[in-house]
Amino acid sequence: MSAAPAEYDPRRQAVQARRAEAVRLQLTAGWSPLDIGLHLHADPSLNTRGRAVAEGYGAKQYREGATPLTAGRLVQAVTRDINRALQKQATEYDTDVEALRRVRVAQYTAVLRAALKEAQIGEDTEPEEWETPEDRVRAADLRFKARDQVLRVLARLDVVQGTPRPTKTEVTGADGAPLIDIPSLDQLRDLIAANTAADQKEGEPADGQDEEAAP
Repeated sequence: MSAAPAEYDPRRQAVQARRAEAVRLQLTAGWSPLDIGLHLHADPSLNTRGRAVAEGYGAKQYREGATPLTAGRLVQAVTRDINRALQKQATEYDTDVEALRRVRVAQYTAVLRAALKEAQIGEDTEPEEWETPEDRVRAADLRFKARDQVLRVLARLDVVQGTPRPTKTEVTGADGAPLIDIPSLDQLRDLIAANTAADQKEGEPADGQDEEAAP
């Protein structure tokens, strides 16, 4: 017998959506907790959206007509939300590497968009406000740094997405034989016997024989 589906809780769903949006704004857009809190505030007179956010920050105070959250309390609430969401994601990532890869790709893509905008790739004209040579030098330096950042982010994206795949290289001897030919036990014995016979022929004593004392 299958279990009954969980009862739909609109408030719980709204809180989860708020936390997910808070994480997205911080990780992919780099927003501060205070900016996130104001953007997702339940009170439309305080948030930057200009409209009510379902179960947004300070929802209880908004519904009861109480004093809104202070900036400090708002930062605490956002930080707590983000930490809880990231802790849950970290647990999921332990068993789902692909989910972590998608998050990293989204983060790097957001950074890449910003870097591409600053790099002005494909734009050869100088803005009118940069009239002096010093301004043009500073602008060129900023473009150079941004383009270097683009290359770095692209390299990280390649790694995360598995673009650069290593090739397998196997070093062998002739016709696929081992690079080093290891002699057999019989071959080693023959080599030792040959060396011993050569030593005796040159007048050197064999192993176990004492040299004659000099007169």
